[in-house]
Amino acid sequence: RQEKEALEAVEDEQQDEALRQENLDLQQQQDRLHDEAKILADERRAQEGVAAKVTPKMMEESKQLLELFGIPYVEAPAEAEAQCAQLAQAGLVDGILTEDSDTFLFGGHTLYRNVFDEKKYVEKYSLGTIQRELGLSRQQLIDIA
Repeated sequence: RQEKEALEAVEDEQQDEALRQENLDLQQQQDRLHDEAKILADERRAQEGVAAKVTPKMMEESKQLLELFGIPYVEAPAEAEAQCAQLAQAGLVDGILTEDSDTFLFGGHTLYRNVFDEKKYVEKYSLGTIQRELGLSRQQLIDIA
């Protein structure tokens, strides 16, 4: 009987050791996967940064495509928002897609933000609403800026 109990104790101890080893192996594997996920996330962020940059070649190819399709385009001599605001004042566009609110300072009347960010809702800002809600004229906005 003692022999049987001793044998069972040894078997229990062996099973416990096997479980401890399996848990250790799983923890090590989880740690490796966590480290790998962090590395991949860092690489993804770096690649997104590269993909977000517009190269001169990309600009030239975009212009060629627009010309081939007969789509007119305007190259801003300086601030793109200033050029867009001029187009808005001339009634040639309905709004300006930008993340830069100085559009209003240049005379733009409608601004759309977050258009290209899938994680956010598109936001629309109107100079008329800003003037009405805040009681600020365009000149006062310029003075504040």
